[in-house]
Order: sequence, then C-alpha cells, then structure tokens
Amino acid sequence: MSPALRHHKAEPSAAFQTDQAFRTWLTEVNAIFERWSETGEDKADWPALDAMRATMDNLAMPLREVVTSLSQQAIDMSARDKELAYLRGEAGKRGDAVTALTAEKKTLTDALAAQKTAQVEEGEALRPRLEIARCSGKRARNRRQSGRSA
Repeated sequence: MSPALRHHKAEPSAAFQTDQAFRTWLTEVNAIFERWSETGEDKADWPALDAMRATMDNLAMPLREVVTSLSQQAIDMSARDKELAYLRGEAGKRGDAVTALTAEKKTLTDALAAQKTAQVEEGEALRPRLEIARCSGKRARNRRQSGRSA
C-alpha cells in the first residue's frame, strides 16, 4: 500500500515481533493486500485468505473466553476497589471518632483534675474554720463539764 494511504504509522509491538506464527500470518495477509493494491484483487489469493479466516474463526471461542474472563476480573477488581474505598472511608471515620473521643477524654480528665484541685484548696481553706469549730466545741464541753462539777 502506498504510504500516503496509511492512516497511521506505528511500529509493531515487541510481542508481535517475537511471535513467529503471528508474524508469518500478518506478513502473508499484508503481502496479499499489498499485491491487491497494486494489481487488483486476485481470486487465487482467496483460499489463503479463507484459511486465515478459518484460523481466526477457530480462535474466536478461546478469545471470547479470555475476553469474558478478563471482563469478569475487571468487574471483580472494580468491586474490590469500591469496597476498599468504602473501608478506607469507614476507617477514616473511626479514626476521626477515636480522635474526638481522645480529645473529649482529655477535656474530662483535665476538668476532673481541676475539680480535685479545687476541692483540695477548698479543704485547705476550711481547715482553720474546722480547727476553730473543734476548739469552740471543746471549750463548750469543758464549760458544761465544769458547770456540772461545780
């Protein structure tokens, strides 16, 4: 074929270059079409093209099975990706909840410590009054006992 008629220019992949059976088949088909582009269609090439077509037809079912299997794997992978994204989201939510609970625990612990400190300070402030009350109570008992003894 004339290079001017080609829609693209691409080198065959390495896999095609190393697969001798495919390369032979591709070379034969290409040679027939090149010849047809120069000289026109030749019915003598039909049996070769028919044989290649039969080979392709024979590969259709195994190829279909491969494509079906790969399609199912892609669907399964997509489902796993969605599940993984969901689980990561849930883990993030739980992580956020743990962070919030840890902060709340610290707030409550700090409040409890402040309350204990305030109670200790209040107890210390009330100690002198308690001592005065004890002393007053002792004096009053002593007076009563002195009044009974006299």
